[in-house]
Formats: sequence, C-alpha cells, structure tokens
Amino acid sequence: MIPEAGQIALIIALCLSVLLGTVPMVGAWRGQRWAMNLAPSLAAGVFVFLSIAFACLTIVFLQDDFSVKVVASNSNSLLPQMYKFSAVWGNHEGSLLLWVWILGAWSLAVAIAITGALLTSLAYVLVRNLAPDEHPLVIVFYFPLISVPLSLPWVLINPVLPSGGDWIWLLAVGLFTQLGQVFLTRGITGMPAARATAISYVQVLFAALWGALLFGEQLNQWMVLGALLVLGATLISLRPPRKPQLLH
Repeated sequence: MIPEAGQIALIIALCLSVLLGTVPMVGAWRGQRWAMNLAPSLAAGVFVFLSIAFACLTIVFLQDDFSVKVVASNSNSLLPQMYKFSAVWGNHEGSLLLWVWILGAWSLAVAIAITGALLTSLAYVLVRNLAPDEHPLVIVFYFPLISVPLSLPWVLINPVLPSGGDWIWLLAVGLFTQLGQVFLTRGITGMPAARATAISYVQVLFAALWGALLFGEQLNQWMVLGALLVLGATLISLRPPRKPQLLH
C-alpha cells in the first residue's frame, strides 16, 4: 500500500509540475492574472506530493519491504537503521527523487518569496491610497493592531523576558521602527508608491554602516561595492521621467 501511495504521489506531482510550467506562462502571455496567481499554489502542491513520495520511499526502506525492487537491490535486513535511511538516496532512483524534492523545495521557497513581495507591494499601494485622507499615525497603528495578536500565541508558548540592556535595544527598535514607518508613509504621499518604496533598498547600506558603528562589524570591499551599486540603482530609479519632446 505504501509503495502504491508513493507512486500515486509522484504521478500527481508530475501533473502539477506540467501545470506549473505551462499555465502561469500562458497566463503571462495572455495577460490572465488568475493563471499567473496559480504559480505559488502549484509550487506548494508539487512540494507536498514530492515530500509524500520521498516519505513513502523512506518507509519502505526502513521496513525492509523487499517487494520494491529498489529496496531489494540496495538494502538488506541486517543493516542498521541509519544505513537503511541513507540507502534511500544512495541509489540512482532515490538520489533522483531527493534531487527533485530539493528542486521542489526551492520552487516553493521562490513562490513564497514572490508572494511576500506581492503582498508587500499591495500594502504600499494601499498606504498610498489612504495617505491623502488618513493621518500617518492612524495608518501605522494598524500594523501592530494586526501583528501583535498574531504573534502572541508564539510568545505565550515560549516566553522570554528581556533583561538588562536588552530593554534599551528593544525600546530603540520599537521607537525607530515606528518613526521609520511614519516617515515612509509621509514619503509615499509625495510620489508614486513604486518610486517611493525604491528608497527602501538603501536600508542595506545603512544597516552595514550601523553594524560597523555600533557592533564593530568589518566592512570588506564586496560590501562597499554592493552598497555603491544599491545606492546608484536607487538614485537612478528616483530620476524623474523625461518629458516627451514634441516634433515640429
């Protein structure tokens, strides 16, 4: 039953992979947003069913199910459990499945990152639309209103009480984060959200500088070069668009 379940999971993962490689691309070509939005869900589905298939293969190795050819060829009942587990990917078929599973995990990670970027950009656009009618403090207030209740369960499960100088650092983080959000909200009102949020990339530069000043972190040539590239790209993105010239 377990080998059959793993095979079915692999077939489903294959079908989802085909959809993942075609539907979002066709959606981008035709401008169909619903098709492009399927990519994160399809990537998650591929990863889930690949994980099920890999788990099934691991179980048959650990249970010495010699009715499966790959188990009979690469394991025996006298092997310790650790060696049986490593035998899962110590063969051609198992190593391919492990590699595909890693690719599925990578695709899921990329999908999560893209989803985060989409949600963040949506938040900036909403702030831009609310800014003319709402005070920045009112807009910023809704961030902790949502984040604090959502984080409370994890805090209550494993509470850690700050001590000594940690209180000063935590209060500084809260103060500067609040001020940064207020100033960012005010800045978004002055220009389109796409251009205003481009300045957030300078955070990398300032983070490196603060790390060097406060914690004595060393700056190497690669960090300096990366900071200059980020700063240059930010300045270029903030340049006002050229006005089209009328032909006489």
